[in-house]
Amino acid sequence: MKLNLRQWLLLALGAVVALPYAVRAHGAWPVGALVIPLAAVAIVLSGPQPWRELWRDRVTRLLLAFLVVTALSLPVGLLVFHNSQGLRSYAYQVALVLNFAAGFLILRRRDDIEMFIRGYVAVAAVAAAALALYLLQAGILQNAHSFHGSASLDATIYGWPNSFSVLLSVALVLCLYVVSTTEIRWLRRAYIAAAVALAACLVLTFSKTGWVVFGVAAWMLWVRYWKRTYIAALIALAIVGGVVLYLVTNESFHMQVFTLRTLGERFLILGSVLRYVNPLVLLFGSGSLNLDTLLASHAHDQLVPGVELGGLSTHNELLAVLVKGGLLSLVLLVAALVIVGNRVRNLARSGDALGRYWYAAVWAIVASLFAGETLHYWPVASLFWMVAGAMARSLAVTEAAAERPKKSKESSEHVVPA
Repeated sequence: MKLNLRQWLLLALGAVVALPYAVRAHGAWPVGALVIPLAAVAIVLSGPQPWRELWRDRVTRLLLAFLVVTALSLPVGLLVFHNSQGLRSYAYQVALVLNFAAGFLILRRRDDIEMFIRGYVAVAAVAAAALALYLLQAGILQNAHSFHGSASLDATIYGWPNSFSVLLSVALVLCLYVVSTTEIRWLRRAYIAAAVALAACLVLTFSKTGWVVFGVAAWMLWVRYWKRTYIAALIALAIVGGVVLYLVTNESFHMQVFTLRTLGERFLILGSVLRYVNPLVLLFGSGSLNLDTLLASHAHDQLVPGVELGGLSTHNELLAVLVKGGLLSLVLLVAALVIVGNRVRNLARSGDALGRYWYAAVWAIVASLFAGETLHYWPVASLFWMVAGAMARSLAVTEAAAERPKKSKESSEHVVPA
């Protein structure tokens, strides 16, 4: 399979989108900042771009409005909280959201999206295989709970374990799409191996967030089309399997898998925000400051025994956006997500294979918003916004093609006969 320069660039782009979030950068700025410069190089090499169509797109306008509204709250962080960390958080947020424009301009055709996804899946799978081998050798099956909260893993793996498990779930869904569409035998086998590596690493994160979001994707892809008896059998198998695991595993496994304590903590975090954060901050934003700054005066309050408020994040994308940029910024971002979701749904309903798998991945990402910060700051943001941009470009091209025959027909009807 011989690739041209553009295809190699698209593979590299997909790879660089996955790699920074699989391995944490050392220093103040994540390696994810490399995504934009690489995208810019690809744009220059690709020739003239449809800027007018990009500006006309509804999602582009909503995202720009989201960035402007969030920027208006930046003085709050500086003047009220005397903290400049929000500036860096906002700059990184801007870089991630701009990936929508990058996807719109670079991923022009279906082949471009395919190549981009293949690069993303390949790098994510290599990282997953290496991490899975390490976790098995280090003894995660014997002491799952300690690995879940490991400081060394958290310092190495970006978003470990919950946000990283979302990345694995989305990469696994896309890998299954690549497997289903690859005709070259050796390459198909390679992607099957990649799917196994991603699935194994997803299991070994022991992240219930990752397991649930992949379950959501599986429901959208396959399970909802099954007969009710098959679904009932699957539920029964899951219950029996859970009971068996509980009986044969140790206390560390029980603490990590068979507890809902962290779910209760999510609701307590929401309650703490509503109780301690000034309502004006929720209305106008904090200047992109994190929750620990806003709750500094209550940092040593116990959320639950052994867990202080000072060491927590929101663990909720929508709550994080509300706190950082205010109510209007949240409304704008949600509106953009609704439009993106509707576009992918329409593509999936048309029978498009990529649309069906990406629709399942989008549902998985949306489900993850209630357990972590995913789209404006964390791992799958670049992938999500680039593919959303590519889908918008495809829609713009399709609508333009549909308009041309209509205009030509109208013009022919106005021709005066001789």
